[in-house]
Amino acid sequence: GNYPQAQAVAFGVYSAAYVLVAIGFLASVLIDYQQNLSHLATEDPLTQLLNHRGLESALHITVAQAARQQLPTAAIMVDIDNLRDVNSNFGNAAGDQVIRKIALHLQRASRDSDVLARTGGDEYLLILPNTDLDGARLLAERIRVGIAEHPLVVNQQRIPITVSLGVAGTMGEIDLDKLSLEADRAMYLAKRAGRNRVAS
Repeated sequence: GNYPQAQAVAFGVYSAAYVLVAIGFLASVLIDYQQNLSHLATEDPLTQLLNHRGLESALHITVAQAARQQLPTAAIMVDIDNLRDVNSNFGNAAGDQVIRKIALHLQRASRDSDVLARTGGDEYLLILPNTDLDGARLLAERIRVGIAEHPLVVNQQRIPITVSLGVAGTMGEIDLDKLSLEADRAMYLAKRAGRNRVAS
């Protein structure tokens, strides 16, 4: 006599379980979506490097440590020479290959403590904690030579790639905007002096 009632209870339990599963699934989808949004907000999609916003959040500890211990910090601004010509002559896909190739080279050249970001279409910023201006200049020159010695090969055609680099340094407290602006100014000096060189 209680069969319909038992059926209703069973259906109610089944429905509740189904709703809980659906809520769990939706929650996991939402978490994935939020994580993707977070990556998009802090990561450059082409190179998987940090963008400017990601750079700022990654440097919190470095900034505090440099101020507390009066440590030197250096910045290297890297700009690809004549990327527009590569895009015009070989297509945007070749330009993207150049951007990724430079990103990979910079990652290999930097230490675990360094922070690297793509800050513009053809610009990268490398922040070097506990590094003085001379040390940063040596690294910048090593990067310049390494890139110039390895042309990109597209459709069996060698495309020479060079970069201009600007180096700046500070001691103690870091004003990231000011430091990157000084490295940017130095990079423009390198451009004006003929490209494929380091200025500071």
